[in-house]
Amino acid sequence: MTTKQTSSYRFAVVAVALTACTAILSGCSGSGSGGGPGGGSSLYPVKLKIGANPLAPIGQRLVDPSHAITLPNGDVIVSDMKGSTIKIYGPDGTYIETLGSLGKGPGQFEAPEGLCLDAQQNLYVVDSDNTRVQVFQYNAGTNAFTYLRMFGDSTIFQDPEDVVVDASGNCYVVDDLLNKVVVFDSTGAVIRTIGKTPGGFTLTNPLDLALDGNGHLYVADTNANRIVEYTTTGVDVAVHGGSGSQPGQFNHPIGLGFGPNHHLFVYDAGNSRVQEFTTSDLPVFIYNLSNPGVATRCWAEFAAEEEEQHRAALVDIV
Repeated sequence: MTTKQTSSYRFAVVAVALTACTAILSGCSGSGSGGGPGGGSSLYPVKLKIGANPLAPIGQRLVDPSHAITLPNGDVIVSDMKGSTIKIYGPDGTYIETLGSLGKGPGQFEAPEGLCLDAQQNLYVVDSDNTRVQVFQYNAGTNAFTYLRMFGDSTIFQDPEDVVVDASGNCYVVDDLLNKVVVFDSTGAVIRTIGKTPGGFTLTNPLDLALDGNGHLYVADTNANRIVEYTTTGVDVAVHGGSGSQPGQFNHPIGLGFGPNHHLFVYDAGNSRVQEFTTSDLPVFIYNLSNPGVATRCWAEFAAEEEEQHRAALVDIV
């Protein structure tokens, strides 16, 4: 088993039923002053802690959460990296069930990380130390997941981190040590790589992904402190940001997500904030987080993890 390097900057993902924020350019309810690019800023507290109840049985707690997403019904799914399981909690944080255990077999994990849902709410899990992605079928009637299939191996991945799936069922997986995105079709066959074209936009320890609705892929190029934009066919589009703490600059960006009105939200971990963008490279709003180290891919509601506190967190910015 590969030894994972941990840091205070682990990251998480979210897929929620969005609650639209009114007057998003001038701030949300209770958010203070808003305004033009970079003009809005406020402090947002964590509203719900998940997985750290000291009175709960050990099997219901989180050991080292890595990613979190939410189902449309509000359930929160968390990948517990060092626990080598996937845990599911209700909207109020109540434990529901655990998927998997430590191992290399189908439905087992070694350091699970990135999570995403496809259009059928099937769950994709980056099984990082097993260098593969596993897919679990969702049954809405029973609100349960069952193992479906897997793809990828050590000839393709070295340290896969995050996964997104497009409307056609193509799957994009970012590998932070190989500095590339590997694209699979719906059968699990590799169809291309992104980020390795000579003379093109290259990546430096990328950690997170997001897809917009226009055929563009956004990559958190974490060690380069920027967001790199490609088409889903791998054509270079643009580089956004750069090192710094000013609006539109980044320090260790590790989470991406699209939210209301197709705005892009970037978790700027080293600056303890989330920046919200439209089509400009200057943010329309900045959300300062009350818990430094809370990592997130954020939309209208954040599902996040706090590695050092062994818990997941929800941060409501609506």
